Amino acid sequence: MSLRASAIYMVARAIAGLVSLVAVGLFARGLGPAGYGWLALAGSVAAVAVAVFLQPLQHALGRFVVAEAAARIVLGRLVIFVVLVLALCAGAAELIAGVTQAWPLGLAAAAWVLGSSQGLFDFSAQHATATGQSRRYASLFVLKALLLAAIGALALRSGAGAAGAIAAYGLAAVLAVAVVTRSDWRGVWPGRTAVQVGPDNSIWRERLRSFCLPLGATLLMTAVLQWADRFVLAAAVSPEALGAYAAVGDLAQQSLGFLFGALYLAWYPRLVRAHEAGDAVERSRLARRYALLALAVLLPAVVGFALVARALSSVFFGAAYEAVALSVWPWLTFAIALACMRMFFTDIGLFLAGRMGVQLRNVGLAAALGLVLNLWWAPRHGALGSAWAAVVAQGFCLLLSAWSVRGVVGWGGPDRSWIAPVVSALVMAVVVARLDGHGPVALATQAVAGVFVYGGCMLMLDGAGCRGWLADWWRARSKAA
Repeated sequence: MSLRASAIYMVARAIAGLVSLVAVGLFARGLGPAGYGWLALAGSVAAVAVAVFLQPLQHALGRFVVAEAAARIVLGRLVIFVVLVLALCAGAAELIAGVTQAWPLGLAAAAWVLGSSQGLFDFSAQHATATGQSRRYASLFVLKALLLAAIGALALRSGAGAAGAIAAYGLAAVLAVAVVTRSDWRGVWPGRTAVQVGPDNSIWRERLRSFCLPLGATLLMTAVLQWADRFVLAAAVSPEALGAYAAVGDLAQQSLGFLFGALYLAWYPRLVRAHEAGDAVERSRLARRYALLALAVLLPAVVGFALVARALSSVFFGAAYEAVALSVWPWLTFAIALACMRMFFTDIGLFLAGRMGVQLRNVGLAAALGLVLNLWWAPRHGALGSAWAAVVAQGFCLLLSAWSVRGVVGWGGPDRSWIAPVVSALVMAVVVARLDGHGPVALATQAVAGVFVYGGCMLMLDGAGCRGWLADWWRARSKAA
């Protein structure tokens, strides 16, 4: 079941990711480095607000809806309440900006549109994964990506600029939720449904409080760890350099984040169920299978993304971005890969064991380190200094997390099953690196060569049991025919 769900999530993420990559390139080219820098700054403000006020509710839904069905209604109402409060805060921020000119006018309003629409979308996506509705999740992501590309293209053609891009992001997320998951919001509106949380509401609310409050503080530190570089760069470098740096980071996040997240969303609910059932053997079995599958899929993705920098930058961004983009590309790729490994692997043990205070400590220390390094290196080395700081801070946080969860989940260490993916990725890297070049032809050549070389090596070495899996699939298909 996890393999089928993983396949659905992977296909949906791949389609949505490809369309989202087109949208990133569309906005990057249409707005230029300076315009994209403003968009990235608004997105960073929104990301901080979402991380602190909305993501804890989304994580709580994924953690508790398995045991308590009413969590959808209770947490959904909290999401709507938070969105309305943030609207008031954004309005107050715009009034202050108009009087003091302390920050650009319209920044707070743009951040609210981005943050609130993304918060509603993420809540619906989290409910779909927590309840095993992989097809609904796929439809949600694919529709949002298609709407974003279509509305964004229309906005740019009409000359709407950055405001049009903001509207495109907001409308795409809200319309996708309305079309695909509107039934999930039934009973959420106050007064529509009486909520019965369980036989002892106080115990459930205490579990929710003890989960969300430290998680909110942790996510604040995570936001500082992930987004502080953009705020520092906004004061230290030109808008064009900020735009190029942010464009590379967004492209890497869309590509690698989607792949890491697809596997996580398929396997995390099963790990939660095994943990709730007290089945340590099953939990360890699932964790080892998850780790091997992730290594087989994500290692070549990270290596390949780093190696196609020149071709991908020329296709998506153009010459205006190239100087800064190519200098930070490998560093940001590595930093985002490290961040995804922590969020989607090692931190799972902290979630299952309820060690939210430990997670807060880990992320807080790494965020402080990252902020200090950014303040030190960004004024001296510009965007490259921030990229270096991201690698050091994310690597430090991953090490802290791995040390904190040893023995909790039972991931196991490297063994013979890891040889095939590592060797296949190395062979692929040698081939793809020799095909380096500019433009769509070079990009397509590198991508196709990478897929065939890696896939061929994995088949020859029977990596992750792929030969047996293909044989079973072929026999089942033959019987059906």
